[in-house]
Amino acid sequence: MAAETDLFLFLKTRNITDSVISQLKDDKIDIDVIDVMTDEELGQYIKQYGDRLALRAFCRQRTVTNEKSGGVETVKSALMQRVRDRLGEHRKTPVNRDTEGSGVVGNKHAPNPSNTQETPKKIRQINQQMRAAQTKKAAQQSAQTKIVAQKKKKKKRLSLSPGKMKK
Repeated sequence: MAAETDLFLFLKTRNITDSVISQLKDDKIDIDVIDVMTDEELGQYIKQYGDRLALRAFCRQRTVTNEKSGGVETVKSALMQRVRDRLGEHRKTPVNRDTEGSGVVGNKHAPNPSNTQETPKKIRQINQQMRAAQTKKAAQQSAQTKIVAQKKKKKKRLSLSPGKMKK
């Protein structure tokens, strides 16, 4: 019934007269019948060729065979059912998805929350280790330069002391 009212509302938007609409109602011509009518038969009711084409397109858009149930349903209801099916799939809990064997759950590219919280800690630890290593290396270098400087002084003293002894 809803499809019939949609059909007659569509005809009114195309400025088809009420007498033609009532004639279609009296002859029990609906969306299903329009699909099997020839252009000449439909032309007896609707004179304008563009209106007949628009009516056929409207009927084609409104009916689609539902292969699952074997019946006929509107495109709108078929689309709504597909949306409901998809929403139902997305609303399943991860536990249900795992039991169905669907594999990957959620976004595999999303950052792992445990890693994102640990990452700053790891970076800080690495930075501290690097600073400690640099400090240790600098301390070793300064110790080596002190040792080298002490050796030079000692050598200088030794080279100077024999000369003093000769005097």
